[in-house]
Amino acid sequence: MTIKTRPIKSWDEVPVVFDLPILSRLLGRTPEGLIKKAQKKEIPAFKIGVEWRFEKAAIQEFIKNGGNL
Repeated sequence: MTIKTRPIKSWDEVPVVFDLPILSRLLGRTPEGLIKKAQKKEIPAFKIGVEWRFEKAAIQEFIKNGGNL
């Protein structure tokens, strides 16, 4: 059974700080690939315990500047 997630249609729907599943939906990339990018500091991220978190403003800036995924 596949669980479908509702698409994110606006940045207004994105919290100021969010987790990997939201970033995956925003960028259309797999969580595993995004973790590798975060570990290599190729995408702005930080960890809380063992979980990766992303700041909305930093991701918006990353995309605006042509962030390479």
